[in-house]
Amino acid sequence: MDKQELRRKILAERRLLNAAQVETDSRKITALLEKWPVYLAAGTVMAYLAMPDEPQLDSVIESMLRQGKKVCAPRFGASFGIMYAAPLRSLCGVTKDRMGIRVPVATEAVPGEEIDLVLVPGVAFDLSGRRLGMGAGYYDRFLAAVPNAVLVGIAWWFQIMQTVPCERHDVCMHWLITENGIYDCTQGKV
Repeated sequence: MDKQELRRKILAERRLLNAAQVETDSRKITALLEKWPVYLAAGTVMAYLAMPDEPQLDSVIESMLRQGKKVCAPRFGASFGIMYAAPLRSLCGVTKDRMGIRVPVATEAVPGEEIDLVLVPGVAFDLSGRRLGMGAGYYDRFLAAVPNAVLVGIAWWFQIMQTVPCERHDVCMHWLITENGIYDCTQGKV
C-alpha cells in the first residue's frame, strides 16, 4: 500500500472513533506516559495540541506545567512546511491558526537543542519507528533540528502497521506509546 492509500485508510478509521473511546484510550496513554522514566527525566517537552480524533494530551500538558517542566507545542512558520516549537505556559494560552489547528499564543521559538522529549502525532507508525504523517513534511523537517530529543510517536494501536513506507528524509521515532503499551523501536515492548 502506498503512502496516500495508507493515509486515507487510517484517517478514515480515526474519524470513526467516538468521543468516549478517545477519552478512555487517551487516559490509558497518558497514564503510561506519566509513569515512564524517560518522560519523568525530561525537563523540556514538546507536546502536540491534539485534533479531536488523536490521542489527547491536554491532561499531560497540565501535569507538566504543574511540575515545572518547560512545555512547548508546534507553531507553523510563515513558509509552507516549516514548524517550530513555541512555549506553552497554559492551555488557556492557545489559539487556532488559519487551518483551525490549536497553537500556542506565544510566537517565540524554543531552540531545538533545549528540547529533551518530543511527543509526535502521526497517521501511522510501525514498530521500527517509521512514521507516516499528513504529507507536508512539517514534523520531519522539525525533528531533524532537535538533535538531543527522544522522539516518541503517540498513536492508537490500530495505527501501528506491519511496515510504513519510508523515504530518506523521514525521521524515525525512538519509542511508540499506544493505549496497549510502550514500545522501544529498537528493542520491542517494555
